[in-house]
Amino acid sequence: MSGETLVTFTDPFGLRADSLDVQGPELKDALRKAKLILTASAGNGDAKAQETLAGIQYLEDASFTIAIKPGATTQTSGDGRTITYDLDELSGRVKSTIHYPAATLVHELGHAFTNPNNQSNPLYWNKTDFVANSWENTVRIPLHMCPRNVESHAPVPLHGC
Repeated sequence: MSGETLVTFTDPFGLRADSLDVQGPELKDALRKAKLILTASAGNGDAKAQETLAGIQYLEDASFTIAIKPGATTQTSGDGRTITYDLDELSGRVKSTIHYPAATLVHELGHAFTNPNNQSNPLYWNKTDFVANSWENTVRIPLHMCPRNVESHAPVPLHGC
């Protein structure tokens, strides 16, 4: 890099906020693990993982904020701006053979991504289950977990899962 000047970009006016307000160490860890799994898969040529990472990046760079916090159930709010994750499952107090925090969080981010409040492209608006389940599968499959049916929330056996 001789002779080249590195350019860094700053945000002196604080205009770029962190659009994903992830609350609690368990949820931050779940998002970190999800991104590691997706990045590895994308690096190995997995186009769906690349698409999922791009979708998460879209949400991270958005002008709105999505609060991600522990709660009594795992769901995305009707306006797509709040994701709650069942605290008992997240902490491991309740063991689940279906849910893995990194995969389930990516699933809920898929629902947030397709919400009309968060997405200007109407092609996504009626595909919330498909996108959420597809995104979740990009985390589940590399971990050898049964994938979800993209049209429903049921796990689908894959080679004896």
